[in-house]
Amino acid sequence: MITKMTELGTQTEKIKLTDRQMEIYVYIRNRSACGRPAPTVRELCNEFGVNSPNGIRYHILELEQKGWIKRDEYSARSITIVSQPRSEVVLLIPGQTINVDGVMIECLTNTEDGVRVEVGFRDHQEFSIDG
Repeated sequence: MITKMTELGTQTEKIKLTDRQMEIYVYIRNRSACGRPAPTVRELCNEFGVNSPNGIRYHILELEQKGWIKRDEYSARSITIVSQPRSEVVLLIPGQTINVDGVMIECLTNTEDGVRVEVGFRDHQEFSIDG
């Protein structure tokens, strides 16, 4: 099982994917990353060797309900990947700055040990530490 962390109000819940759902998700994500259009149900059937589109539709609905993808049910190529929230804990020492998509945070502590900062961002965002 593969999990994704999602925010539900103030709670964090793990949303589980089956192995097959993860295979389909990765295939859709890779197509999207290459700039190719989203696959149709029939294309997914061909890719995964499934004869009936109902099995693929089920997995697509599950991916959507679990928050991994979005789609317009009336459009054949409307599947889009939902940006996944991530976080990392970093140690900043005095004089260092962290840049998250152009937002700068500078460490202004007097201790030499620095300060631990949890940085939250989405898949399309990157961060860097300078100094």
